[in-house]
Amino acid sequence: MDDLFAPPAGAWQRLAPRAAPARALDTAIGNLVWLAAAVAAAWIFLEWWVPVLIGGLGLVWLVYITLRAWRWTRAFGFAEREHDLVISTGLWNRKLAVIPYSRMQSVQVHSGPVERLWGIAKVSLVTASVETRATIPGLTATDATRLRDRLIEAGEQQALPL
Repeated sequence: MDDLFAPPAGAWQRLAPRAAPARALDTAIGNLVWLAAAVAAAWIFLEWWVPVLIGGLGLVWLVYITLRAWRWTRAFGFAEREHDLVISTGLWNRKLAVIPYSRMQSVQVHSGPVERLWGIAKVSLVTASVETRATIPGLTATDATRLRDRLIEAGEQQALPL
């Protein structure tokens, strides 16, 4: 079964080492905001033990998803081949996407505040398919720039004639 997600003719390129702490921090901040709102609402409208229970369960969840960021980062891989880009992701629900360079319509680079703090960015591909929108997160700014340029060049070389 793991052969379905094996790297095609070579090894997977992995995300930057600082992608894991950046993802953990970004996830923790977002979930902490929701947890604080839930505890505050429960404190106002319910008995004292309900917000304590929500807070305790929320903190357990927060620790879990923060630690899971490291596993998620290790599970992500991509490979640049001659005619396409292959991306594998997922811990429980594995996914393998093969994106032909000739089907790419645009390449975008994004970097939010937490990502900029850690010096990383993500590269997104928009393709001719509605279902395929591939993103490679957790690249250093230099690697993201290089990947963007390589993908644009490969897409231009293999573009379908109009």
